[in-house]
Amino acid sequence: MRIRIGQYSLSIVDLFIGAIATYAIILGIHWLGFFGFVGLLLLFVGLALAVRLAACWFTWPEPMVWMQKRDSFLALTFGLIGLTLLIVS
Repeated sequence: MRIRIGQYSLSIVDLFIGAIATYAIILGIHWLGFFGFVGLLLLFVGLALAVRLAACWFTWPEPMVWMQKRDSFLALTFGLIGLTLLIVS
């Protein structure tokens, strides 16, 4: 079943996931504060990039030097910024 809101058409599952995400954002900002919540999100983004880098490293048959340098730098940067924001808040 799809729900029409203006020009958009959402399924019930999409609407439910959006409601849960909105609730999680509101509670996350309430419990951690704005900077702590942004820090936690940046920390998770850095972790996701590090996991992606490890998966590419172990599954790709040849070295990907340009991609590894960029992903390593971004993972480290996001991780450090996120950790700093969590400590400060």
